[in-house]
Amino acid sequence: MILRKHKESHTLVLLLLVLLPLGILLVSCASASSSKAGETYRNDTGKFSIDYSSSLAVREYPTTKDGAGFRPVSTPSDPANEVMMISLLDYPSADTPIVRSSFDSKGTLFSEYVKVIGTKMIESFIALQSIKPVSSTAGGTCYETTWQQRQLPGVEIKESLPIVYCYADASHVIQFGLEKKEFLSAFEEMARSIRLEK
Repeated sequence: MILRKHKESHTLVLLLLVLLPLGILLVSCASASSSKAGETYRNDTGKFSIDYSSSLAVREYPTTKDGAGFRPVSTPSDPANEVMMISLLDYPSADTPIVRSSFDSKGTLFSEYVKVIGTKMIESFIALQSIKPVSSTAGGTCYETTWQQRQLPGVEIKESLPIVYCYADASHVIQFGLEKKEFLSAFEEMARSIRLEK
């Protein structure tokens, strides 16, 4: 009887030694999944979507419905608290004044358009600082850019925060911009999730 109890407790200890690490592994996997869990913003006007962390709140532009701003959920719902913004822009042809000076009458490649669009659309941008392709999970054509920026005449030139441009179609471009540098890693992760909705 004593030997039998000893054998049962030995079996119980072995069982715990095998199952305990497995339980820890399962719990850690569940935590990793839930920490990556998030939301998806879908834009019906532009037929695009982007994934974002559940620590962010989204506000679609109420009038135009062509994009949205993202802010930390811990901040009041106010456009001034938005740390990233995404919107649909018209992709002008080579005949449009915004690009006529830069391109020939046959049009241009999207990558060339991206190299000048910042200086054509944002007054404080002087020149392209950097450009790199973004590896989108959807396989789209996107570029992350930064720009030489001068806020006021006579003020030192600084590098802008990044803006990502993605080709949507022959008439549209998706623009995704960062407003607060402390959200750079979230911005880069979100940029990789931009995709066109069919």
